[in-house]
Amino acid sequence: PHSPAAVPLALEAAHECLTTWVAEALRRRTVPFVVGGGNDQSYPNASALLDHCARTGRSMGCVNIDAHLDVRPALPGGRPHSGSPFRLLLEDARFRPVRFCEFAAQGAQCAADHVRYVRAAGGEIVWLSELGGGGGAPGGGGGGGRCND
Repeated sequence: PHSPAAVPLALEAAHECLTTWVAEALRRRTVPFVVGGGNDQSYPNASALLDHCARTGRSMGCVNIDAHLDVRPALPGGRPHSGSPFRLLLEDARFRPVRFCEFAAQGAQCAADHVRYVRAAGGEIVWLSELGGGGGAPGGGGGGGRCND
């Protein structure tokens, strides 16, 4: 595998490298702490953790703290991008049961189709407006559930 700081890599190769490094940290029973990069890195991190959970008989949950839901479809050929990491996670058969929360999402930043997708996939949405910070749900009205309803 590549060293994280060695040379610039194509996106897919960088994701593979990141997954390998996170998996190795978990294998060594250390806590991986990844700083920097784009949101596209969220799924490679989660993928390594899902493999670890499968090996150790555990499961995981995920909280995305962001104005955006980041559940857009992948690009042609299944290529990931910064708007797709949590769709990839929600579609991953290893991520069961689904314990997923979009926290502090802002309605003006979230397409109604993406809201419906998250809810249909079993995810929860806590809107920033429910926390007293503005940014209501798309189309007006309140938000979707709360984490751990």
